[in-house]
Amino acid sequence: MSSYLWKAYYEDDVDEFRRLLEATAPANRSTGLKGGSGFAVGSPGGLGTSPNLLSKARKVSGQAVANAGGLTRAEVNWKDTNGLTLLHHAASSVLESALDFATALVEHPQIDLYLQDVESGWTALHRAFYFGNVAIARLILEREADDMLGRTTGIAHQTIGLIKTKDREGLGPLDLYAATIKDRTLRPDLGRMRADSDESEVAAPDHDREDTALRSKIEYASVKGDEVFTFGSNRNVTLGFGDEDNRHFPERINLRRPEQLLRRFYREHLVESGSKLASHDASHEPDMTIAANAPIAEIPWVMRTRPLIIQDVFMSKLHSAVLTGDPESNLFVCGHGQGGRLGVGDERTRYHFACVDGGALAGKRIASVALGQNHTLAVTDEGEIFSWGNNGFGQLGYSLPRTTSSDEDPISVFPRQIFGPLKREAITGIAASRVHSVAFTGSSLYTFGKNGGQLGIVDSDARSLEVQVTPRRVAASLFTSSIASVTAIDRATVCLLANRDVGVFASYGYVKVSFPLEGFSNYFLKQSFLVTSYDNAPNRIVKVASGGDTICALSSRGEIFTMSVIQRTESAAASTTNPAKIRNAVSPPQCIWSLKKDSMAARDVSVDADGSVILTTEEGSVWQRTKRAKIKDATAAARSDYKPKDY
Repeated sequence: MSSYLWKAYYEDDVDEFRRLLEATAPANRSTGLKGGSGFAVGSPGGLGTSPNLLSKARKVSGQAVANAGGLTRAEVNWKDTNGLTLLHHAASSVLESALDFATALVEHPQIDLYLQDVESGWTALHRAFYFGNVAIARLILEREADDMLGRTTGIAHQTIGLIKTKDREGLGPLDLYAATIKDRTLRPDLGRMRADSDESEVAAPDHDREDTALRSKIEYASVKGDEVFTFGSNRNVTLGFGDEDNRHFPERINLRRPEQLLRRFYREHLVESGSKLASHDASHEPDMTIAANAPIAEIPWVMRTRPLIIQDVFMSKLHSAVLTGDPESNLFVCGHGQGGRLGVGDERTRYHFACVDGGALAGKRIASVALGQNHTLAVTDEGEIFSWGNNGFGQLGYSLPRTTSSDEDPISVFPRQIFGPLKREAITGIAASRVHSVAFTGSSLYTFGKNGGQLGIVDSDARSLEVQVTPRRVAASLFTSSIASVTAIDRATVCLLANRDVGVFASYGYVKVSFPLEGFSNYFLKQSFLVTSYDNAPNRIVKVASGGDTICALSSRGEIFTMSVIQRTESAAASTTNPAKIRNAVSPPQCIWSLKKDSMAARDVSVDADGSVILTTEEGSVWQRTKRAKIKDATAAARSDYKPKDY
């Protein structure tokens, strides 16, 4: 009987295929309902193993008669020489009738969804995902859910699930799907030419000249998303859901545009529609008072529900920030408001995301944000820099009046622009730690805040300076190339240059970090015996991140390196004229993520305040490396002199 079934499949005869299956399907369905309830433990991890096989011991009346007159279980799941069943072939077929064949097989009660082929150990779900047959994959998953709940045969089978079944390379069905679909670059390289553009083309087309005046003076990255999901601990109300409950699964947050932004959209709509009518009637003029006086409820629904474009997301210990693609009022914050870190005009805690559009930020478009623990920095698309929050260490870049109480730090609850040396500079990037702030242009680095050796001041009187209130240009002679990005922690400032060199300012000095980017090397091996690399492009550092005492670097090949800033105790009179003396303050870089497959190359990386590293790969998976607890942390309860870290 199985040969007739295979013959109908190869002849693409769906009707005959269904007739052969239906000859035994009704009898088998009815017998399954008489089996009663219970659980049978399956083993989808083995080859050719199914939870239905364990139910063969149940003797049901009438089954022998049904199998005698139709297809047996072995015939429905018959394998060819390559270990492929009919369901495997249908799941990987590109014919239009593949869905009909798969539907007939999946609906059959004797079908085994867990059979794996001999060559790769793939199930039918593996092949469906690999070949892009999502409809067939959905049928298989729905059938498995029915079997687990007992809807198909009346017997509930407890299994670990098809979605967790691994092939011979340790890949699940979703891993194969992630390896075959086209990836969407979340952070495209700025300035990259289009693939179909001519390298000799330097002038913009005529129809783009109208947008030249609207282009930003500085470049910034944008993820161009349309939704934001947050999850995890909500102890500091940084998730933006209106409560303090933790979220074990991602949930979507809501952002509400302010009233003046909706009215701006309405004015632009009136001007655009008025220009169209003016082409037919020259005397027509749009009534702009409608947009200024109309209630929000009377603004057209299209204006009020214009889709949001997410530009970037930033999170710190006590507050979070979201940037949108709106022309103004595009910064939303939530979290603890004590100390004015939110910049909304007061110190009240915001459980939902609130728009920051007051003070000096009115009418400005924010390009990037840096979150310190108690203060916030923002840079506009015109290169202007603003700050607000706690100024206890001078990290805001300007002086504030002293408070009446000696134990309270001066704060700014509204955003204020930083002038001084930055008045005539177009800031391209910012960074912030708990005690200091960093701003940079293409060729200059400015630091301000508490001086713990991380500000980059290497003069002879550097140790005598406790606080740098106004921005100060530092290390002008140390940079051989323009600055690409900067990250900051309490004891170090890390710079990534355009030539992909990495420099660290710490312990009142500067050191250039050398990363082992060329793989394994050995003195006793010749150059030809080293690790072979098939990538013609050189391996370079493309991103730096930091948190706690950990500095992390991402290479162009998807490797991740970490190093730690070691706290050193030196006398205040120690010399700072030799920056090379700080090399012992930074540990040698160690590779913590090396790829064996191209799909496992790291795409982005970040570091938490406790030093744990989280990364995403090219296939879309997310990995986290937590920092191990020290012995003194584990025995802290028995020691009275132990002070917990401020995480």
